[in-house]
Amino acid sequence: MNKIYSRLAFTNIKNNKTLYMPYIISGMVMIAMFYVMMFLNNSKGLGKVPGAEILVDIMGLGCGIIAIFSYIFLFYTNSFIIKRRKKEVGIYNILGMEKRHIARVLIIETLTVALAAIVSGIIAGILFSKLMIMFLYRIINIKAQIDFAVSTGAVVNTILIFGVLYFLTLIYNLMQVKLANPIELLRGGNVGEKEPKSKWLIAIIGLGCLAGGYYIAITTKSPLQVLSLFFVAVLLVIVGTYLLFISGSIVILKALRKNKKFYYNKKHFAAVSGMIYRMKQNAGGLASICVLSTMVLVVVSTTVSMYAGMEGELKQRYPSDISVYSWYKEVPDDVNLDDALKEAAADSDKIIADSACNVKDSKSYTYFSWTVFREGTEFKPVLSFDNDISLLYFVTGDEIDNMEAGFKKSLNKKIPQLDTGSVAVYGTEKFNGDIINLLGKEFKVAAAEKTAVSKDSYMSSMYSGVYYVVVDSKATLAEIFNLNSSLGEDSVPTMLNNEIDYNLYGSSEDKLAVAKALDKHFEENSVKSDVSGFYEESRDANREQIYVLYGGLFFIGIFLGTMFLMVTVMIIFYKQISEGYDDKARYEIMEKVGMSNDEVKKSITSQVRMVFFLPIILAACHLAAAFPLLRRLLVMFNLTDVKLIVICMVATLFVFMVIYYIVFKITSRAYYRIVGNQI
Repeated sequence: MNKIYSRLAFTNIKNNKTLYMPYIISGMVMIAMFYVMMFLNNSKGLGKVPGAEILVDIMGLGCGIIAIFSYIFLFYTNSFIIKRRKKEVGIYNILGMEKRHIARVLIIETLTVALAAIVSGIIAGILFSKLMIMFLYRIINIKAQIDFAVSTGAVVNTILIFGVLYFLTLIYNLMQVKLANPIELLRGGNVGEKEPKSKWLIAIIGLGCLAGGYYIAITTKSPLQVLSLFFVAVLLVIVGTYLLFISGSIVILKALRKNKKFYYNKKHFAAVSGMIYRMKQNAGGLASICVLSTMVLVVVSTTVSMYAGMEGELKQRYPSDISVYSWYKEVPDDVNLDDALKEAAADSDKIIADSACNVKDSKSYTYFSWTVFREGTEFKPVLSFDNDISLLYFVTGDEIDNMEAGFKKSLNKKIPQLDTGSVAVYGTEKFNGDIINLLGKEFKVAAAEKTAVSKDSYMSSMYSGVYYVVVDSKATLAEIFNLNSSLGEDSVPTMLNNEIDYNLYGSSEDKLAVAKALDKHFEENSVKSDVSGFYEESRDANREQIYVLYGGLFFIGIFLGTMFLMVTVMIIFYKQISEGYDDKARYEIMEKVGMSNDEVKKSITSQVRMVFFLPIILAACHLAAAFPLLRRLLVMFNLTDVKLIVICMVATLFVFMVIYYIVFKITSRAYYRIVGNQI
């Protein structure tokens, strides 16, 4: 008896290979991707590279996302297959097989599919794991010997995760058979849709959600608000997309039906009428295609932009080869800041002179910064990050050009002569006021002007306003700095810095040697203190970590983009198959009542194109609306090259549309084959 069930299960899979082969292959790919991500997450070699903690976090995130989408997608695919096979199962029931016998067949089918997908997926993952880690090492600029290995932990986790998934699909299938009667099973694949009503309210809500998401994306300028509102905008757009496809599409189609000139056209009549009746079940699939397409475009274009602009981002974060800092949390009365700066410069100059590098240029200046809450002309300690947060840089007029080269020339008016009670304010927003209140002390504003502020732009992008507050001398600088100490627990976290920036002649290895020599010097010669000290920052020393972070994000972006693309393709494929089965009988009837084969073909083409390209057009609109928000997010990663971001997004959209069109042509053939003579 068991042999009969097994033979029947294998025959069913063979006879339904058009449905099962894509299901098995997509499951295999998902499993292979999950194994590779788990393998990378557990890789001992990867744990030794600089910034390994970041990579582990990125790969862990990738594992979670792949697992979640695997469950959603494979459940969707399985539900489609069981719906298409309900008539077949109903025939078995009518012919005398009890539901428990049908359940045995379904169990064998599910075990066969699960075994084929899991075994082939793990084998594919093992075979491709070394290639993937080589690709990752190439991206993050790591040179290391890579040995072939199999991760036992990754194999076990993959079997557990996907074993549970296929077990849940089996439970779902058995429940579908148990709860349905034979008549329902016989009609299961051909249950028609009643004409849906025009739900104007839901359509308006959907349009409102979409407009709200677009509004947030386009108008939000504060970086802190960008971070907090990003997921709100994403949620609104997703909800709006689904509601518009579910209700808005029906409203539009019924409006087209009322347009007699358009509707009573041979090309449009069958397509519009058919879509109205079936849009209820198709709308969710179309919305899913649109959302997934948008995810592919956003994930791939942003990570590609970050990776392509990596050197620019590195220079943005570290504008000089090496920067040396002597810092103070409190400035003692007996410390002369000019003397301290000269002493730090002399020590650094000597170490560089003893190295293989030569100084190309150098500059030094003293400054400090405050992160404060602005209220009119007053700047106060930050109580909540919901406030209008500003960043103030304090520097003397003599050294402002060292902080930002050519700053004085960029001004419309010269910086006036200042005294101890006056300051000049230059910032991204013009300061309007004759008096500025700094932590409770008032200063006369001798000059104010709106101008760009490039100092620490990687960090200043987080604030709603960034200002240079120019003072007359370092004595005044120290006086204002010490105002902060009197506030106790409400004081602004800050340090006063003597900064010396060096650009050097020499190789990357030589510059790294200088950075290490400076670190060693500060470690051995600096007095250990909580209120003052020395440190250095080197562009070359931080290059590896930047490559690991951005390269890891690029890798996961391509990986997840590929997964989202595959899910999109499979949803399109199954949707075309479903459409074909639903349309076959309808078009045969149309030919019998007088429509020519050519007219039916034109009607089919009109419907397929109308349905197929709507999601990608809306996805492109979503990407365009998201651009301002994405640009501000990328600024937080030091990417300020707008032209590069636009090029990467347009290129990603173009490549995706080419792939989408190829998928359209391939899946359309499957549709035409099912429909039959109408091609």
